[in-house]
Amino acid sequence: MVRCPRCQTWNNDKNKFCKNCGFQLPEPENYCPECDKTYSSLSTKFCPECGTKLISRSQHEENIKKRQEELRKEKQLKNQLIEKISLKLNNEILIMFKRKYNLFYLSKPEIIEYILDNYSKYEIDLLFDELENNVIEDKNKNEKMEENLRKQELFNELCDKLNGTSLLILKKEFSIQNSSKTDIINFLIYNYSEDQINNILKEIKNKALFYENLSKHQLTLLSNEFSVEENDLISYLINNFSQDEVALKCDNLILKEMLYNDIKKFNRHDLDLFSREFSLSGDDLILYLADNYSRDEVLLKRDELIDKERLSNEIRDFGPVLGLFSREFSLSGDDLILYLVDNYSRDEVLLKRDELIDKEKLSKKIRSFGPVLDLFSEVYSLYGDELVSYLVNNFSKKEIMLQKDQLVNRRRIYTMIDGFTDHDLDLFSEEFYLSGDELVSYLADNFTNKKLISKRKQLRDKEFEEYCTNLGDEIYLLCYELSINEYNKKIIVKNLRNNFSINQLKDKLENIYQQDWFDIFYSKKDLKQIYLLGKYFQLVKFSEKDLFEYLRENCSNEDLAKAIIYMQKELNNPKSSVNSIDFNQIDFDKYNICVNCNNEVYKDYVRCPSCKSKNLMVVNSKYY
Repeated sequence: MVRCPRCQTWNNDKNKFCKNCGFQLPEPENYCPECDKTYSSLSTKFCPECGTKLISRSQHEENIKKRQEELRKEKQLKNQLIEKISLKLNNEILIMFKRKYNLFYLSKPEIIEYILDNYSKYEIDLLFDELENNVIEDKNKNEKMEENLRKQELFNELCDKLNGTSLLILKKEFSIQNSSKTDIINFLIYNYSEDQINNILKEIKNKALFYENLSKHQLTLLSNEFSVEENDLISYLINNFSQDEVALKCDNLILKEMLYNDIKKFNRHDLDLFSREFSLSGDDLILYLADNYSRDEVLLKRDELIDKERLSNEIRDFGPVLGLFSREFSLSGDDLILYLVDNYSRDEVLLKRDELIDKEKLSKKIRSFGPVLDLFSEVYSLYGDELVSYLVNNFSKKEIMLQKDQLVNRRRIYTMIDGFTDHDLDLFSEEFYLSGDELVSYLADNFTNKKLISKRKQLRDKEFEEYCTNLGDEIYLLCYELSINEYNKKIIVKNLRNNFSINQLKDKLENIYQQDWFDIFYSKKDLKQIYLLGKYFQLVKFSEKDLFEYLRENCSNEDLAKAIIYMQKELNNPKSSVNSIDFNQIDFDKYNICVNCNNEVYKDYVRCPSCKSKNLMVVNSKYY
């Protein structure tokens, strides 16, 4: 290779000009790297002085660079290996290496140089693996020895700490009652860590402290309670009870002792009450109470027994009222009193007494009903004392009196209904859609005397009004016959209802139709009626005689009835114009009356000045 002098680019030996800049290249030369000499002849292959193969200078420079790079990499690898060895070569491995190869006199850097000089990279890895294993084995041996030493120390420590109560509690906790102290310690050492053992000992110590703090008095009470010697008491308590149970038992025994002393202080009378209640006496009674009741319960029981005794005395003072209680509960004497005291409070007994007295008074009241009791018997199918007892036990006084009034009213209703006419019963039957016994029972259950009479009157009035409504205008015939001067039908019906029954009206109307209306009208005629009659039949300027002859010959009785209805309606209608004419004040010798407008018209006039009608009527006793 030839370097261009201008651009320093390497060119092939065969090139004459630079491939980069075109500069003419110098002739290639051979170079001896050993002698550092240059030979211009390219045909010389080896150095004449040392016999080294000649190369071009460019190739020599490249070789130098390659060698330098190799040396650099080799140094870098060596440094990495030294660093790796230094990291792995900790104190433990260094000591193990010196001990294994007896190189105690070498320092750590010297050891590293020794390893680099005597081992390959692969051998170094195997060496360190071996050394690490040796270190681990050595460490395990040391730890095992230390552990054994610590266990021995812990065993000695536990032997000092575990004794008496603590050992008993430990046996109970781990259910190893029959084991020796050595077995228990070994059990703890080989199954728990040191920290766990310390925690266990701490708990055991606290529990043991509880038993050690029990007072002499508490131990005596517990010993008497369980019949165990005091020397064996702690062991008995630990094996059979928890700490909380022992504490509770101590409290109960102290309270029991206090209660025993309190009961002993009761007076003789109170103890007699308890003795009768429990059929015990003396120490047996006191022990029974102390064993089965708390202090508050005993005091409450004493108050209860005192109250019962007072109530018994009060009941004995009831006198004759006790007979009422005897009949009520079918008991007598002390049995009755004992039953009341055991089952009722004082207030309940007094309330029951008042109730029985009220029942007795009510019984006497019921027996005084006399014949009314027969009505109750019909309802409940009971008689005599059985009926009275049933009423007293099932009804209040107010309810019984109400039933009495209802039954009496019912009997009165039956009596009243018996006096009703068949027509009245028909009216009720139509109203309630019932008949016979069902109707009578319904009326008795739902009406009082006054309401029933009022209802009958209401039904009769309703029937009367319906009848009068159906009469139509024929009602005016009755008004004319009975001289009732009224136009409003409601008022007419009211007058008729106040004075006649419906049957009387029917008979009256039947008689009216059988009469001669002509004779009736003729007997009651006056100027106004004659005027209206003539106007109805349109008969003008007739004499009175001719008018009545005409009517008798040409009008039937029915026609006259219609004329009278017309005349009655006009006379009684306050709005009718005919009522404005005062026939007694008109001078009929000078005036006639217009049939159309009822105005007065001079006799000389042919037409009415008001309505221009020629229909003028002459009214006097001779002519129309």
